[in-house]
Amino acid sequence: MTHLQEPTTLSTWAAAIARTLEGRGLDAAEAFARAGLDMAQARDPNARYPVSGMTRLWQAAVELSGDPAIGLQVAEQVQPASLHALGLSVLASETLNDALLRISRYSRIVSNAADVHVERRGTAVQVHIRIPDHGVPLAYEAFDAFIGNMVKMGRMLSQRDINPRKVELMRPAPDDPRPYEAFFRAPLAFGAAGYCIHFDAAYLDEPLPSANPALAQLNDQVIVEYLARFDRSRIAVQVRNLIIQRLPSGEPSQEEIARALNMSTRSLQRRLTEEDSSYKALLDDTRRELACQYLKRPDVSIGEVTYLLGFSDQSNFSRAFKRWVGQAPGEYRASA
Repeated sequence: MTHLQEPTTLSTWAAAIARTLEGRGLDAAEAFARAGLDMAQARDPNARYPVSGMTRLWQAAVELSGDPAIGLQVAEQVQPASLHALGLSVLASETLNDALLRISRYSRIVSNAADVHVERRGTAVQVHIRIPDHGVPLAYEAFDAFIGNMVKMGRMLSQRDINPRKVELMRPAPDDPRPYEAFFRAPLAFGAAGYCIHFDAAYLDEPLPSANPALAQLNDQVIVEYLARFDRSRIAVQVRNLIIQRLPSGEPSQEEIARALNMSTRSLQRRLTEEDSSYKALLDDTRRELACQYLKRPDVSIGEVTYLLGFSDQSNFSRAFKRWVGQAPGEYRASA
């Protein structure tokens, strides 16, 4: 299946991998060459690499170093400025909870390969990292680095030795878990169903020494403007948004979407091809993603889902959904 445009990651994370390798006396340029990435681009803080290339870079870093836990060392190399304006906004947050909510809201400025969700449950705050189905393999080391950096930032901002209650990682249990035990200083669950960090809520509500609400809001605005430009630059994102708006009125045609974007159908086809996508793939993927979301909500009937996705009747929707996920809508709802 053709998926939505491949996600990207801010080049500063690749630069942190390079610094880690060079700090070990290894040839970072060789890792970039193996990954098929231009190393010079890592010096541009606004550049972005495709996630597939970053996955190859992580694999090359593990091969060159012989260290499957290298992501934890990379986490130490990632400074607040490596997160673009998000890092500065996090630094100026009033509490660690505010900082985590900012990461949740704006994490795609760093990478749009995964989503961050923060949930408060009693005396605990859970930070979940969820991976949409974009068809691109992701490196376990990338999540080691991202989660490790969040824990490191929490300790740095609070100026306290804060340890998580628990850390859940999807990677299989390593042969040597000691680097993870030493870094997180918390119970670990390898081979978990998802990525999650559990924090004590009491720590997260304490005021931070570096709090500066005005500065945080200023950097929030920089992030919002960056993400607006980032989304506008991708025609696939615009097409997907228009499809979502129009689906309740029936299946929108490619010609209709092209008119809404003030371009010809041929120009739209060409732009989507340049982003390795197509109108049919976007329509199918958007409907599939929305269908899965709606079917997880017991308050929305299958008939309503049919209407919301622009299908003419429920049997057409059922056939399409079974083609997408291999289950009938009712079976999927029961399993979900």
